[in-house]
Amino acid sequence: MIFLGEDFNRSTKQMIKVMMVIYGIIALALIIRFSYIATVHSITGHDLLTYSDHLEEEVLKADRGKIFDRNGSMLAINVEAYTLQAILDTSKDHYVKDKELTAKTLSGILACDEEELRKYLNKPYLQVEFAKCGRINLLQKLQIEETSLPGMIFTKRKERFYPNDRFASHTLGLVSIDELDEMSGILGIEQSMNDELDGVNGYKRFKRDSKGRPLPTDEYKIKEPIDGNNVYLTLDSTMQLFVEEALTKAYEDYGSKELIAVVADAKSGAIYAIGNRPTFNPNQRDIKGFYNNAFQLPYEPGSIMKPYVYAAAMEEGVYQGDHVYHTGRINVYGHTIHDWNWDKEANTGGWGPITLDVGLMKSSNVGIATILEDYLDLDIYLEYMKAFGFGRSTNMNLPNEKSGILPGVDQPFSILTSGFGQGMTSTPIQHIKAFSSFINDGNMVTPYIVSHVMTTKGNLVRQHEPTYTESPISKETANKMLDLLVEVVNNEEAVAGKYRLDSFTVAGKTGTAQIAEEGRYLEDEYYYSFIGTAPSNNPRLIVYVSARQVGENSPTSDMFKDIMEKSLIYLGDFEQNNVPIEVKGITIDDYTDHNVLLVEQELTSLGIDVLILGNGNRVVNQSIKKNGHVSIGGKLILLTEGNDYRMLDLTGWALRDVVSLANLLELDVNYTGHGIVYRQSIYPDTVFKEGDSLTVYLNDNNR
Repeated sequence: MIFLGEDFNRSTKQMIKVMMVIYGIIALALIIRFSYIATVHSITGHDLLTYSDHLEEEVLKADRGKIFDRNGSMLAINVEAYTLQAILDTSKDHYVKDKELTAKTLSGILACDEEELRKYLNKPYLQVEFAKCGRINLLQKLQIEETSLPGMIFTKRKERFYPNDRFASHTLGLVSIDELDEMSGILGIEQSMNDELDGVNGYKRFKRDSKGRPLPTDEYKIKEPIDGNNVYLTLDSTMQLFVEEALTKAYEDYGSKELIAVVADAKSGAIYAIGNRPTFNPNQRDIKGFYNNAFQLPYEPGSIMKPYVYAAAMEEGVYQGDHVYHTGRINVYGHTIHDWNWDKEANTGGWGPITLDVGLMKSSNVGIATILEDYLDLDIYLEYMKAFGFGRSTNMNLPNEKSGILPGVDQPFSILTSGFGQGMTSTPIQHIKAFSSFINDGNMVTPYIVSHVMTTKGNLVRQHEPTYTESPISKETANKMLDLLVEVVNNEEAVAGKYRLDSFTVAGKTGTAQIAEEGRYLEDEYYYSFIGTAPSNNPRLIVYVSARQVGENSPTSDMFKDIMEKSLIYLGDFEQNNVPIEVKGITIDDYTDHNVLLVEQELTSLGIDVLILGNGNRVVNQSIKKNGHVSIGGKLILLTEGNDYRMLDLTGWALRDVVSLANLLELDVNYTGHGIVYRQSIYPDTVFKEGDSLTVYLNDNNR
């Protein structure tokens, strides 16, 4: 055994101590080095942050396309709004400290009660949203900020806005907005044209450093979003306003259950206006009925069908207008058909013996039965109904159009009663199409509502052209029918005299239809309708009106006359029958490069409210384009070549006029409230430039 002794043990201990010191120095050096790297993010001049493997992608939102009327007035646009969230994480400096106070305060601002808000605030999350309650506008955001409630954060988003509120609401439609703030059409044009209006989102891909800063690497990539296309409708805002006003008055004065009005160009089929009552405000989503009754509610039309029996008989060469028949009642197929004025208790009615021509003027059911019994085979008439477009949709640019129902070939009595509008169903749009054959030499024109589609850069995507479809009757028959329909309204023996206009000659036909529910007809409740065209010597418009009404007091004649006369005057038909008409609307010319003072003088003399922006002498742009129209007292904004643009006083303006101004100047417009302007973010006479943001505050009371 070998003993190393104390010297060896002492030496070993010293060596261990030295090694421990060396290891300690190395460890300390490593700690210092790693601390340095963590602080400066660099090794020998190389930035370590550039070696991050964290690749991120940020969505670049595409804007949904806008909807315009035929004159370029905005009907649906996108505006800025906000989503409210609450921070509940107590480790943050800025969090909700008093949930009870927060719920109580927010309940006075948001469309939610205190209890519902309290449920959100008591959820076991670090941060919460308030679902629909948290979708707020700028005014609500400002109100919340004024409360100084801690823990409130706001995320900017886009919201769909309809400048005219209750205005062609069922036609324009609605959008839904999902949790990613993506819009999708769920009604009307918003739905049927969703693929055109919907844009394509882009993205931004990049790496971030530990401080969240994007890194300029080769992997940094941007794909720009593609905004949705803009859709231009055939709707005319002025004529739509005539329709809305007439419907509102009838709805309030007569207590009607349902009202429909349609205005169409008699030659092209372009739909200028469609209105319904009840209606809704798409900005408030106070919707009660989702159907656009003009094309989604087929019903038994009543006597408005009678002209097609007469036209079919004429076309077949079997009609004898001077044939005399006995009115009152007639027995066919084991059933008794009565004229509408038959008194069951007195067992009498009709008008005695009259001719078939007079029968249409009187709207005689027995006259229709006589034609279909003695002159025109039922199977032939059924084919004519199909040729006139009944029983199938018109294929216009609106979703879920209904086709109605025709009787089968094995239902002879139903075919016969369909001649006066029972035992079949149809829609107002189908009647617009069928009636157009009497105006266009026997050719039917397909109704349409989308004029054209353009990109946001102004490139034309597609243009709709008028489409003439079948010709169920000849030019000769069409002319005879139009003459007969003039008599139906204007002859002294006619029962439709209340639809006459003093200034224009109307051709048309009334309808009164019983309403079938649960297999029986309702007592004392009817669909009253009228379809007519004017001026009869050169038809410009077809107007269809109908009302679901209890009792015999119908508003349809008031509606028709108000809409037709105002619309014809607006379009420039100022005289017929040697009767001068007061001009209530002005067609706008192109004033580009004209002297602004001379233009102002000319238009002011016509009763137009002319507003000038800029300090130049010549016009470079205008709010209403050439061939557009403005009513007396309406606003026209002229932009001059000067660059000193000072904001106008917008107090008392309607929102649609503000949008027109913003569109002209390419301003980013936002709004809060409803009604007319009482405050604006860019004060009057303040200098502004294109692209600035303008917020207007609206109030029904003009406070």
